[in-house]
Amino acid sequence: MNKLDKIVRPTEFKAEDIVFTAPRKVNDRTQVYLNYTGARRWGWETPYLKAPFGPSSYQKGDTGIQDYSLPLQAVARNPEEQVQVDKFFSEFEKMDQRVLEFAQKHSKMLLGKQYTDQQLDIVEVMTGKCVRKNDKYPDRISPKIPKKRDSSGKPDIVAFHKTPEPIQPNSFDEIIKHVPRNTFVKCIIRPRFWVVGGKCGVSLFMQQIVYPEDSGIDVSSTSGFDASTFKSVDTQNAKADESAKADESDEVEDSDDADTNEVDEDEDEDEDDDDDDEEEEVSEEA
Repeated sequence: MNKLDKIVRPTEFKAEDIVFTAPRKVNDRTQVYLNYTGARRWGWETPYLKAPFGPSSYQKGDTGIQDYSLPLQAVARNPEEQVQVDKFFSEFEKMDQRVLEFAQKHSKMLLGKQYTDQQLDIVEVMTGKCVRKNDKYPDRISPKIPKKRDSSGKPDIVAFHKTPEPIQPNSFDEIIKHVPRNTFVKCIIRPRFWVVGGKCGVSLFMQQIVYPEDSGIDVSSTSGFDASTFKSVDTQNAKADESAKADESDEVEDSDDADTNEVDEDEDEDEDDDDDDEEEEVSEEA
């Protein structure tokens, strides 16, 4: 897991502060980095968001390997926090629009053909979005849950429960157990720009997660969350329970939950994973 130079708090996020580096060719790959106020390795701390389905699995290409993401809806755990959640998602939509405009400007290099401003609707079809919209359900984002780069296949994230003491999940089943349907979590997520197969976009990757208060686990710091995350737990838990009961839904996850993937933007030692990621992206778009 890569250490972040900057964590953007929910109230601080402004899409306009993201800087896209000019695309460059590295061997047979096209790389684009997203910087935030001078930081290259950065991520967001989300507000508490509703996880309507818990972690979702999808198959990586034709390998039979299962990867995981965590769909998060723009639903706050209590009414007082909904304004913050709405603003957070609004900034994500602004970022999606900036990605679209960036893709059009550099479409020759990113998409294989130069498109004009008047052809933005064509570019949009080939550009992935972070915010998924559905007329029936609230907007959502779906950060991927990365795996360790060794042969263990274990989740490469850190979890927390009620205190800033870290928990290292030993399996994806463990995460599924502790993030049941219709609970509320907050995460630290990181963006990566991907370019593959004449398409491009930004994927989100989880680095840390605060388990729901009612996960029923015990813990014994490396928390990147704001200190207020672990204060007034009992009060927050009561509000979360009340909101979860009011908002509980029988939704079935849409079949389009397979997220787009990326060309890894990490340093050279990370690039060995890129070929697998590109195969996954092509498969998911098929």
